[in-house]
Parts: sequence; C-alpha cells; structure tokens
Amino acid sequence: LSGMTTASLPALGSAQMPSGSVLQVVSAHYSSLQASTSGTHADTGLIATITPSSTSSKILILVNQNGVFKHTGSTATAVSLKLLKGSTNLKTFGTESAINYSSSNYQEIGTVSFNFLDSPSTTSATTYKTTFATTVNGQQVDVQRGGGSSSITLMEIQG
Repeated sequence: LSGMTTASLPALGSAQMPSGSVLQVVSAHYSSLQASTSGTHADTGLIATITPSSTSSKILILVNQNGVFKHTGSTATAVSLKLLKGSTNLKTFGTESAINYSSSNYQEIGTVSFNFLDSPSTTSATTYKTTFATTVNGQQVDVQRGGGSSSITLMEIQG
C-alpha cells in the first residue's frame, strides 16, 4: 500500500444520518436505597436528561431497576413502577407477574428491566425518570436494596 495518500471524509451531521441511526446516548446510575410505604409514587432516584437534535427523533429508554424488594405483612402487596417523561406517565409496570407477589414473606424480586420507545417531538431538554409505590398503603417496598445500582440509558434514534 505504499504510495497511497490519506483523504479526509466529510463529517456527517445528524440530519445526514440514515433513519434508525443512533445519534447520541445518555446514561445514569443510582444506587441509594429508597423505601416507601405509600401508594403515592415517589422518585427512585433514577433520572436522565437528553436533548434531541431533531423533532423527528425517537428516544429509546432502557431501564434496569435494581434491588426491587417487597417486605412481609400483606398477601397482596406489589411494587408499582412507573416511567415518566417530565411529569407525564409513559408506562406503569405493576401488574406484571415479575413484580407482583402474593406471598406474605419477604420477596427479593431482584432487577426489573424494561424498555420504551418515545417520540418526544421536541429539541428541548427532555427528562426521564422512574418512580415506585406499594400497591397496599402501609406495606413497605424498596428499590436499590442491597446496594445494587439501577441504570437508565437514553438513546436518540434518527427518525
């Protein structure tokens, strides 16, 4: 290959990327224990913000909520998890068998993973977070129990 010269390729802006391309990735982690005995949703501490480069972009949200735990005391307690964009509920996870336990014993549910594809239609900074609550007031549920780190990853996808 001797005698060959190098050439510069022009940089592609996000507008020139093909549909489905990943334009940017933002991630956050949180590992402090959060506990609640309320049926009103509280922050898990897991939060991330992304600024889409185009109003046609999609945001793929990947969540690993770690250390989900139900304490003893009720035979019908479940952990309700929500994914929010700002204050808008995008999805509630609480009736699925992975986080709904009927036993009156302590239940280490472990990590609950889920994803969601959002179309924010904005180029303004957009914040996503998770919240949690018990389905039976007075019965304790936890997230990040045992020091496990939860994570949220936001991927901007070219529309």
